[in-house]
Amino acid sequence: MVRFFIFFSFIVILCRAPAQEPVYQTSDLMEMPHFQDLKPMEVQHKINHQHILILKKLDFFIKQGVPAIALRRAFEFFFQTYGKTLRVKATDQMTTLNFKNDRYLGIVDYTQPSTEKRFYLLNLKTGEVEKHYVSHGRFSGFNWAQSFSNDLDSQKSSLGIFITGEIYKSRTFQSPAMKVYGLEATNFNAFSRSIVIHQADYASPQFIENLKQKFQQTNEKKYSPRLGRSLGCFAFDPEVAQQIIQKLRGGALIYSYVKGAEKHILESAQHQNIIRIDPSLDPGEDTEEELLQITKDNKNK
Repeated sequence: MVRFFIFFSFIVILCRAPAQEPVYQTSDLMEMPHFQDLKPMEVQHKINHQHILILKKLDFFIKQGVPAIALRRAFEFFFQTYGKTLRVKATDQMTTLNFKNDRYLGIVDYTQPSTEKRFYLLNLKTGEVEKHYVSHGRFSGFNWAQSFSNDLDSQKSSLGIFITGEIYKSRTFQSPAMKVYGLEATNFNAFSRSIVIHQADYASPQFIENLKQKFQQTNEKKYSPRLGRSLGCFAFDPEVAQQIIQKLRGGALIYSYVKGAEKHILESAQHQNIIRIDPSLDPGEDTEEELLQITKDNKNK
């Protein structure tokens, strides 16, 4: 009887013991769709069960229009660095940020024109994708972003992976904005350049419609339908900007991507600060509204 009681107690303890979470290695990525040609990474890392659940949403994200190449690069970086404290450049010194937002991830596809909703906000838990308008830098192009830079005062967008930082009150837009830090050789000056996420009237669909009407009246190129341009910041429609900021707060990744420039981002040791997709780029003339906003931005930098 005593032996039976001991045996029964042992079985109960085993049944109550929490199941150990499965742990996957980098090699498991290569067995998944869109990762099959992945070369073994130099730094091996473990991938937990939650991350595998995220990876299983890849096809769902792709079906919603998110570029597969951008997704793969963003997820590779995500799994290598999630939960770590990252050293980032802030003006003339280095600081640290915690990468801890594993619910949301942002991808900007600059392969598309500004008249398309080219910012993808991925909910990594549900698989939902929100699509939004987002501006590009003043000298990156007119409707299409075709030139990118990490240089100070370039007024261009930068490519590569960013991490979100502090939220603060923007004097220019009289609303909360969020700082971002560049994590790669193509964008490490983001903080020094005051690149932030903010709201702006020129990043709204109404701005596109207003230009369309002016273009029909004047036929002047500067009124060609497009979003207004920033000084390199991620500017969003005021109707959605604060929601985006709140979802990306707490150390989330944003990947600025354009098809054909991946090698410039990855080969950081040999990168050029200016990545030009179209060598005959004409940035175009600013509208009166843009010039007024540029004056405000420079004054409050």
